[in-house]
Amino acid sequence: MNTRSVKAFFIVLAVAIGFGYGTFVTRPARSPEGVVTRLNAATLLPRPQELPIFALHDEAGAPFGPAQLAGEWSLIFFGFTSCADICPTTLQTLVEATARLAVKPRIVFLSVDPVRDTTGVLASYVSGFDAGMRGVTGDDAEIRKLASAFGVFYALSSASGSASGAAPGAYRVEHSPAVFVTDPDGRYVAVFTSASDAGLIATDLRTIIGS
Repeated sequence: MNTRSVKAFFIVLAVAIGFGYGTFVTRPARSPEGVVTRLNAATLLPRPQELPIFALHDEAGAPFGPAQLAGEWSLIFFGFTSCADICPTTLQTLVEATARLAVKPRIVFLSVDPVRDTTGVLASYVSGFDAGMRGVTGDDAEIRKLASAFGVFYALSSASGSASGAAPGAYRVEHSPAVFVTDPDGRYVAVFTSASDAGLIATDLRTIIGS
């Protein structure tokens, strides 16, 4: 293989690796096999997907698991309370979207930062958006169990770039911006890869909910 061929090979390899990494990081959901349905802003899964058993708690310290997702439609968003822009913007957009619906899904804000987002912090945060919004968090292992079922990416890293020795609170949180829809049976049925237009979200939710 001559020098030009070798260079071309490594260029193609680098592009392929870069594309694969970008697809992993930006893909907000892992869907069952089958044909998905694209709506205005949402993607419907081919069939409802059962979630694993998980044990978290809400902003009042009460248990929050599969039983708490049953009985009504829910919109689940993973984030953290000290998020400067994406989290508050997304939550406000969801509040505006659900206010337009006859059947109003419950909004569940699931913090991936349980160290800083205690029950008191969560309670204060979600109440500032909507009285019916739920704040949920718990052990990292339980959060990751549910995040994995949705295909959610999130990571906590030291603000200084070091993996150790950082002062308490001196770290960054990265997370996917997607919003996940679960049905009254607590099954994952649809995803909004981003939530920026309340009107489109409301329109799609009417289609998903059927009202």
